[in-house]
Amino acid sequence: MSYEQVHNDNYAIKQTFKTRFWKHIWELDLESLRDLLEQGNPVGHVNFQFCVPSNHGYQFKQKYDGLWSEDSETHSGQNKAIDTYLNSHGKTAVAILWDMLVICENSTYELILPSGAMVVWDGQIEKMLLTLWFCGAECTNYRVKQYLIESDDLEIVPTDLVGVLMANFNGDSTGILKSFFEELFKRKNKCTIHPEHYQILLLCCPKYWNRYLETFPLKKLDYLFEWCKPSSYITQRLWKLRLCNLDPKRWPTVNDFDDISVEELKAMYEGHPNIFELEQDEPQAKKQKIDL
Repeated sequence: MSYEQVHNDNYAIKQTFKTRFWKHIWELDLESLRDLLEQGNPVGHVNFQFCVPSNHGYQFKQKYDGLWSEDSETHSGQNKAIDTYLNSHGKTAVAILWDMLVICENSTYELILPSGAMVVWDGQIEKMLLTLWFCGAECTNYRVKQYLIESDDLEIVPTDLVGVLMANFNGDSTGILKSFFEELFKRKNKCTIHPEHYQILLLCCPKYWNRYLETFPLKKLDYLFEWCKPSSYITQRLWKLRLCNLDPKRWPTVNDFDDISVEELKAMYEGHPNIFELEQDEPQAKKQKIDL
């Protein structure tokens, strides 16, 4: 077989893969996307940019004359979705799905796709983002201010893919979150850590907070305590987690504490005999610590 034929075959395989890949992304077809990636990725990564096909297959709908109807609203939404599709040239799959997530977050949890299908936001987008992350999707910092996490009088704006995944799988009972964190800890030398990661963990995934802090140490926690001030409940959680880390035999989990005040928890921490040993160990880990 000639070099030219091999080259042409490889090109055809890659283009077929990309065509199917983008079809599954734009139609939010999680199962098909997983099947496609499991068969092998001839491109070698999932960070390639979207190029609008000349024959995209999505047809604009003419507007209805007269009074508003559900059909006219659906068609208007589909036309807007096709506009988004055509204007997404050069974006990665993560960026496109992130945009969809922001639309759902700021609407009625419904999304109209370029195909005209209306889907209800039920975690499908986040699962597709997670699938791409496991396949090496880059955690590019998009700084999408429209995506906001609000709970217990506190606000967080995730600025990368890892933060969004932490926040959206906090109530998962299928083992997805555990698999995500295990993989994240394996990638500790390749990950970019953002300050809001610690906030998201404290608010949404306290179970993994101490291990995350151990893997990605902080030099100071002052900014976290300042951020926690509006919520005594989360401030209590932070002190409890610190005590669990300090003396895990006495306090295995945050549920092993009585209902005591922030001041009492702080005094318990500062007066604990293990504090001296912890302070003595700090210089040894100095090179690994992140000063935020």
